[in-house]
Amino acid sequence: MRKHYSEHSQRAHGERITRQDMVDNTSILDRENNMWKLRILEAAYILEHCPSMCDQREHRGRITLTG
Repeated sequence: MRKHYSEHSQRAHGERITRQDMVDNTSILDRENNMWKLRILEAAYILEHCPSMCDQREHRGRITLTG
């Protein structure tokens, strides 16, 4: 596991994340072999389930990429 994730987890949440934590909290929602279709599918899932991920932050403020 990359050091960055472990450091972030320790700093932000007060505990170190393990590989098993990541495995236990990850689920596969769908499958697609075509990379172009996979990107579209991922975007659709993000837009439907976590639209706040579509917001882009800049040093001058917040830019909304949707709606």
